[in-house]
Amino acid sequence: MPPSLPALLKALLDLALPPGCPACAGPPAGQGPFCAACQRELGLAGPWACPRCGQPQPQGQPGQLCLACRFDPPAHDRLFCLALHQGPLARAVRDFKYRRRLSTGAALARFLAQGLPSDILDEAQVMAPVPLHYRRLLARGFNQALVLARGLATSRPREGRPLLAPGLLRRLRHTRPQVGLALTARQDNVAGAFAVHPRRLDLVEGRRVLLVDDVYTTGATVGECARVLKQAGASRVTVVTLARAPGRGPGPAEG
Repeated sequence: MPPSLPALLKALLDLALPPGCPACAGPPAGQGPFCAACQRELGLAGPWACPRCGQPQPQGQPGQLCLACRFDPPAHDRLFCLALHQGPLARAVRDFKYRRRLSTGAALARFLAQGLPSDILDEAQVMAPVPLHYRRLLARGFNQALVLARGLATSRPREGRPLLAPGLLRRLRHTRPQVGLALTARQDNVAGAFAVHPRRLDLVEGRRVLLVDDVYTTGATVGECARVLKQAGASRVTVVTLARAPGRGPGPAEG
């Protein structure tokens, strides 16, 4: 069902009167949106991650591909996840997605923009959020990936930002929620579920595309999106997500 008028008014009020810390509503600390206590609990990504899938690696190996990506690389060329999907960040993401707290989403978008390596936006030419099926979009009232992508785009001066293309990717069919599914089941669930909009192929061919989503779990969804972008002629696909599920993905921790 579409969101009710009271829900829409509440979302507008959230934007007009943004809350404090997105996890606990306490006073933010410094330039970030989280309070000092929640900030200490965040599992921020460091240099010890595989640049292809984001899987944490042993310290002392910054920038090295994990074993899985060496033998079976994903469709995307690079992936950046800001923090682990746990504790305060997981609470904030749930509040944003399932309670329609758009002000929390705006705060999380700023948080992502602050932590994103500058070269990722510098090299991107087109930015595309992972799309929702229209049934889920009507039920939720917004696409959380688009909120994050807009926040990233507006963090840069207009002349220096990639083109934001919300309709670049289409979701062709309604899939069951990915939560609780194993890796192979997730891959089967989203296989053939995405396509590049036929009227926007010119935005993809030969371009460097930045794909944005909220949470990376096993990589099945962004992997399928990257596959169709590459099939449409994208020269490079970089994935950016706010969070990464702990111990999940194609790297060693999946086993």
